[in-house]
Amino acid sequence: MVPTESLLHKTCYFGITELRSLGIYVPQPEIHVIDNFPPPYDTSPVSALTIGPNADTILKGGLYFLRNDVRPYYSSFLLLHELVHYAVADRDRNIARGLEEGIAEVVGSLYLAYKYMGTSVARRIFTYNRLFEADHTLWDLYLDYTRQAASLYLLTGLNGVANVLQGGRGQIKAVEKAYSLGTLPSSPLIPEWDSELTKLVHSLVLGYVPHMVVSPMAKYLSRFVRANLSVRNIIRSAGVEEHLGERALVELAESARVIALSPDLTLVTHSDCELVQPSLRYSTPG
Repeated sequence: MVPTESLLHKTCYFGITELRSLGIYVPQPEIHVIDNFPPPYDTSPVSALTIGPNADTILKGGLYFLRNDVRPYYSSFLLLHELVHYAVADRDRNIARGLEEGIAEVVGSLYLAYKYMGTSVARRIFTYNRLFEADHTLWDLYLDYTRQAASLYLLTGLNGVANVLQGGRGQIKAVEKAYSLGTLPSSPLIPEWDSELTKLVHSLVLGYVPHMVVSPMAKYLSRFVRANLSVRNIIRSAGVEEHLGERALVELAESARVIALSPDLTLVTHSDCELVQPSLRYSTPG
């Protein structure tokens, strides 16, 4: 067993212990590191997947990881997410989707991850894994359902979410349906929250602005922008070609809407670049 695979087993033991402490029974899954996912899983854009113990598929039950994608910390982060799926897959053959993905993010990717690897590392991996710049319907849906799961957590507490998981996929789907009908979920339990998880939910799931994304040039130039500076001085300070700098400033004004330019486009009349620097990101073509 290579060191990283050994780490996956260590992570798995930790995750199972923590979930069982919440009253969520998780059977011990087998962990498989393979070169490629067989059809029909080979077209899925994921690095890890869960097959339930009773699933009727080409793969036997367990957690699967692509060998070329296995990394310290990152693969542990994915495993803690997949364990939540495995907990409910043991009792239900339906596919994992919707609110279940959101709960796996809140409970696995945030709660279990921060307890296992620390808040700072969990925050960085979640940002890398979910709050990236590209638009992709699947990952956008993950984030949408993570917000739904965050609502469930804030309304009913961590014990309320655990109670839903204990009910299996049928109970998860009932809660998801309630949201779709405009009904807020409730719990028979007195809510209990985890303070660190609550901070992560507010800052990463609810408070983070995922679409504050600009071109690399605009991101770079934003470091030099201040109100009442001329466009020429900003471009000179940044050391970029004039036409590229002008285009980037227009982008910051019209697409990101973090600066305002004078009518003749020669002066920055207002700038919030310093304010948004921590969340302003860039994307590359393609």
